Amino acid sequence: CPWNLDALIADTVACCRESAIDEIVWISESSGRYHELLPIEGIRGLMPGLAKAKAATEAAGLLFSINPLTTLGHGEYGNDVKRGHPRMDFMVDYTGRVSRAAACPLSPYWRNLMVETFRLYAELRPTRLWIEDDFRYSNHGPVTFGCFCDLHLDAFAQRTGRRYAREELVSCLLRPGKPAPERAQWLEFLEETLAATGRLTADTVHAVSPEIQLGWMSNCAA
Repeated sequence: CPWNLDALIADTVACCRESAIDEIVWISESSGRYHELLPIEGIRGLMPGLAKAKAATEAAGLLFSINPLTTLGHGEYGNDVKRGHPRMDFMVDYTGRVSRAAACPLSPYWRNLMVETFRLYAELRPTRLWIEDDFRYSNHGPVTFGCFCDLHLDAFAQRTGRRYAREELVSCLLRPGKPAPERAQWLEFLEETLAATGRLTADTVHAVSPEIQLGWMSNCAA
């Protein structure tokens, strides 16, 4: 909370020292007032506060880590993400619904934003840098499972040699009885798209500092 930064940092550090906690993971924004997918200038605006938190944390003999609150986007909370990112490709649900806030993991614009965001956080040299639990294909508010956008359908066609329409692919994936071969191919494809971004992010972070550990806030909600 930028209007109460000094007191927030002091109280947190004091609480951790009294409770024998040896590491503070500072979340980059308050969950009560955050904005989905901050632009790079917004990330830069967070750096002074995090730097102040780092100085106080390490002066107290504690480890300093960072958890950026957003990667793909948690859901739809009224933020006009398209206005801030007009070149963003957004996630498409299996029903065809387009998210107003969650980025498509294959969006070139979003991947560049992800990498540059984590490069900036890495410059603060945290012990650990976390990827949030919105780095997933499920449960992005009204968009329950994606992404079935043209970028994904085109990439899947390159992988399988066949271009499916969204409705055709969804019908194939959900067909009762013995699973169609496409189901395993599709799930492996989705896994690899996130893994590729994870590798790219890790390479970017470790180019700044090889000592930074990366973690993922896994989400197992049904």
